Amino acid sequence: MDARRFVFLHFEKAAAGIFLAWLFLGAGQLAAPPAGVGESARLSEQVSQIDAHMSVARVELPPVADYAREFRRQLDPPERAAPAFPDWCCHRRPNLVVEVPRKPGPIPSAHEPPTGLKVIASHGKVALSWEHATGNEHVRVSRYEVWRASGGGAFEKLAELSPEAKAYEDRSVTPRSKYSYRIVDHVEVSPDDAGGREITPPDRPELEIEASCETPRDVLLTLVEATSADPVLGVAAKAQLQVWTWDAVKGVFGAPKNVWSVTLGDKIQGTDAVLASVSRTKMAGREVGTVSVRWPDGTIDELGENVLPHELPRPRTGR
Repeated sequence: MDARRFVFLHFEKAAAGIFLAWLFLGAGQLAAPPAGVGESARLSEQVSQIDAHMSVARVELPPVADYAREFRRQLDPPERAAPAFPDWCCHRRPNLVVEVPRKPGPIPSAHEPPTGLKVIASHGKVALSWEHATGNEHVRVSRYEVWRASGGGAFEKLAELSPEAKAYEDRSVTPRSKYSYRIVDHVEVSPDDAGGREITPPDRPELEIEASCETPRDVLLTLVEATSADPVLGVAAKAQLQVWTWDAVKGVFGAPKNVWSVTLGDKIQGTDAVLASVSRTKMAGREVGTVSVRWPDGTIDELGENVLPHELPRPRTGR
């Protein structure tokens, strides 16, 4: 039968068949996804793989010691091999800078000795004075100690003083003696200004400063008159001397009660000194007598007539 005649006679069936064929082809097209949709899915899968690798390949940082101030580590390239990524993926890890906060450690302390020790010897006493150290850090003085050595011997402690002390007076000295003094400061850690942090104690909790002196004699001599030797008359050289003795109670030299006549070479009464020489010389048109006195330690004192040592009070002059 002719096809056109068949379609004409069975038009309804032909139209239904064409519609079913078209519907079948359209459904097949709808069931197959477009090429772009598949490519997008593939890219999403690759991105997931890259992200997973970056997470796994992250290197654990080693523990850092407390004393390290900074720790810098560059992670490029990665320590683990990367899988085969597509060309569009540039697998380059950025620099990773790790700032490690330093755990506050102990604060170092500083300790310096006292300064400016002055030792002034006078009759019957030695006066000491000093200044507090200015370079101490995170320490405070707990006490001062005064030590003394006599004549080059061993040091012995005389006293303990408060942290505020800056002076001391030693009244247990003997005349014409050499003394060495030490001022020792003892310190302890002062946590008040450390903000709760630990403070390293100083290497030496005590430091000292030292000075020496020599005490004067407790006897003074003054020359009243000097008489030269006269071989013709057979008169030996003599001197009229006064002996002044220190009064420790009153703190002055007591006035002499006698004038002693001493011949050249003899010992002077009340002392261990010896009259070593006697002479008279002209000064400013008049004769002036002078003598020299030798003490047991070998020192020589020169005395002039009516000349008072500075330790003695000046005589009062009235109108």
